Amino acid sequence: MNDSPEDMNSEAAWLASISKDIPLHISRFFPRYKVTNLLPTPVKKIYELVDVAKKHLNFVYAGNC
Repeated sequence: MNDSPEDMNSEAAWLASISKDIPLHISRFFPRYKVTNLLPTPVKKIYELVDVAKKHLNFVYAGNC
């Protein structure tokens, strides 16, 4: 729902405006409890978003891939 490269670029740029050293952990979504109608975030998408965020931030990590 909010995993577009444009959204990540905006978020990472905003964080970098505060400090380029703020760590950002990008984690996959997994359907659970009341949100079971959506698919898990593809692993490839996480790494794509990490690459986008690294254009702005020094410490970007892919989580639960």
